[in-house]
Amino acid sequence: MKVVEVCTGKWYGKRKEQFEWHNPDQKNDATIEKFGEWPFTLPSKIIVPAGAKLQCGLKDKAGSYEYNVNPCKMLGNPKTVVIG
Repeated sequence: MKVVEVCTGKWYGKRKEQFEWHNPDQKNDATIEKFGEWPFTLPSKIIVPAGAKLQCGLKDKAGSYEYNVNPCKMLGNPKTVVIG
């Protein structure tokens, strides 16, 4: 299963692909929120606890999608996933 770090700026996936969010920050939970059209199978405002992984999936619609992740202060927002 693909593992995607929550602060990754741009990444690629396939329609209906299952993956794991990984939050390597050992002190802060990560919150993933809607910025435009939502590409994930879990509802907006996904919380990935500090140091944890969380299973998720991509929807069955190709395209480029943006979303925000906090805290990822140094890498900025929005983030992008490209579904092929």
